Amino acid sequence: MYAHRYPGIWAAELLRDIFWALDYPASSVPGAGGGGSAVDQPRVFLDAGANFGWLSMNVAARGYRVVAVEAMKDNQQMLRNSLCEAPELMERTVLLALGLGNRTEHCFMYSTATNQGNGNAMCGLTREEVERAVQSANAAVRGEMTVHRLDVLLPDLDVQVMKIDVEGFEPLVMSGASQMLEAGMIKFVCLEFFPETMQVNMRNPNATTDFIEWLVRLPYRISILGFDRGYLTPEAARVALRHDRTRDDIFLAHKDLPVTAAAAAGVA
Repeated sequence: MYAHRYPGIWAAELLRDIFWALDYPASSVPGAGGGGSAVDQPRVFLDAGANFGWLSMNVAARGYRVVAVEAMKDNQQMLRNSLCEAPELMERTVLLALGLGNRTEHCFMYSTATNQGNGNAMCGLTREEVERAVQSANAAVRGEMTVHRLDVLLPDLDVQVMKIDVEGFEPLVMSGASQMLEAGMIKFVCLEFFPETMQVNMRNPNATTDFIEWLVRLPYRISILGFDRGYLTPEAARVALRHDRTRDDIFLAHKDLPVTAAAAAGVA
């Protein structure tokens, strides 16, 4: 099984946070009934940028439903191979072979030879134009994809946890899900946040600061430690994210969710 190769401490810690949010008591989730297991009330994990599916497979093995979004064909094939070896997980997993963004468009994916599975994207250009643009970075075009807004693609999906890891394009995925976020249809969000990568790949020197300002206005609490601790006031989150140029993950919990005493520390 391809997707069960252990990817390292970082992924294990992230999986712990995802499980915490997925296991969050049903009675504390707006719109949910009383307690119950994941099987009684199957919640949804949306894995945006699923790569070869390590997180998706582990979440499905826990009994939750998974929507894995992955645009790179080689990664899709590895996840499919893993699911074929575990039919009980396949029943809980939907793989969407496409990209997510803030509008519908056609894009080409490229990556370096040393990390072919981590794809970047260029949109609105011909294949020849993309090939010329990435040549100096010792990268090659790996395929193409159609990008969709999550609001349009899955407008009625109730998501317990969404993870976003899309090589600096996280603001576009979040923007494309803005209606679902404002409506509280996505309870928890974990997104990768590397400021320099975001600015370079989005070709915008203000991409990071613009995203932070948009983020703090969402109806979500923000933590840079995990879903279960360290939530900040909007101003404190703004300062922390602006001054940390090596940030790893950002954790969001919808403001209408009750939080534990530990998680609420620092929230105004």
